Amino acid sequence: MSKIRQKWIAAVFIFGLGWAAAGTQAFPVKAEEIQAEAIAQETEARKVVTEYSDLWTGTITFQTGIPVQWIVHVPEDTEPKGCGATIKIPGIGWGTDTHNKEEGHLTLTKGDNLVYEFTPDTVGDYLFTCWMGSGCHSNYFHVTDDGEYAVSVPDDPTDIRIERNGSSAVVSFTEPEAPDGAEITGYKIIATDPDGKRTKASGKSSPVTLENTDASKSYTFQIITLATSGASRGENSTVLEAETETEPAETQAPQENQQTEASQPASVTGLLTQTTTVQSDPSITTGKTAETTVSQTKTEQIIITEFADLWKEKITVKRGVPVKWYVNVPEKADLSGCDATIKIPGLGWGTDTDNSNENHLTLTAGKQLVYEFTPEKTGDILFTCLMGSGCHANYFHVVDAEVAADTGSGSTSAVSSVQTTALSSGSAAKKTEGPKTSDTSVHWIILILVSAVGVLFVTKRKKNRHTAE
Repeated sequence: MSKIRQKWIAAVFIFGLGWAAAGTQAFPVKAEEIQAEAIAQETEARKVVTEYSDLWTGTITFQTGIPVQWIVHVPEDTEPKGCGATIKIPGIGWGTDTHNKEEGHLTLTKGDNLVYEFTPDTVGDYLFTCWMGSGCHSNYFHVTDDGEYAVSVPDDPTDIRIERNGSSAVVSFTEPEAPDGAEITGYKIIATDPDGKRTKASGKSSPVTLENTDASKSYTFQIITLATSGASRGENSTVLEAETETEPAETQAPQENQQTEASQPASVTGLLTQTTTVQSDPSITTGKTAETTVSQTKTEQIIITEFADLWKEKITVKRGVPVKWYVNVPEKADLSGCDATIKIPGLGWGTDTDNSNENHLTLTAGKQLVYEFTPEKTGDILFTCLMGSGCHANYFHVVDAEVAADTGSGSTSAVSSVQTTALSSGSAAKKTEGPKTSDTSVHWIILILVSAVGVLFVTKRKKNRHTAE
């Protein structure tokens, strides 16, 4: 019996040693795999994601020496349109800062768009634009040693002075100091006449000459400072009065119940609109379609679109029902670009071309009546900025009343702005876990237990043998 017991103990002992050995052999293999994965992660490019809505206004920062993948995310419910949906990077030699569609550029689509992958090695500010150059859309990405950027935007120019020179206006001003860590790249001059028509010019310094002005009109001049850290607010303005005043034309007193030009909102003056006498004007609620009685048999659609959503939100209206379209502009909105102008080629108000001389509306702060019309047939009606659909474009979608009831006719929803986010190295790297105790330590525990049993057994046998002797 003792020999059988000895053989059994020896077998268990040998089995435990084999199992433990297998466990210890697995440990260095797993450790090598984890080490290799950690090394690979150190060289893996960090993803920096910019939301499409922040592409031309957000702050984008990369860190020197860290490989980066720059991605622009376009939401699934957004249709990228116009020149603002294209990117080239003159700051690193990918295209030039000119209006050249033949140059290579990226056209954004829905989802994650990989714009550029590189390892930045030099601190600085790098220009990127749409395919039309910085005259339409531009911004900078910033490369710093620590991946942080907190430089302020520049101040507006002051002491604005304007002199007429025939059809030109010479604009002089006091240039502001550049913010610490930024460089002033130029100045944009915007002159707006009483009809909302804008004339623009740009220059590197004061003075700047603005061409093609009308001496018989007064203009409001706005000057914006452009810098690598962004654009100034353009809050300082000066009015240049007309050189001559025209004789007021004789007009007849308006008849009762007729809507006069003076009674219309200033933004609608001179537009080709289909006006309707409204018996009662409802309170306007942002983001909803209000209806009020126009006659005993018809209703009116009041559409309110937020300025931030103007070129990307889906706008649906009912066929055969008069429409009043408003755009709501916040007090602090940036109205310095062509995206703050509207014409509607789909209704014959302007054409789909880059023509600043065509009649168009220039938006101002507040709820602004843009257009009144009655859609007579289903389909899509194009509207653009003054530069045409090559820069900004959207559509009214005209549907039958039954379809509109299912889709929420005319309503526009506000889209919250999302700040550009650079992923930190901690969030970019995957977490690594060491080997689990269930894989290796159990083998050692069993080995120790088996060894202990063997030692006790041998010790007891020796003791029994000694006692027998």
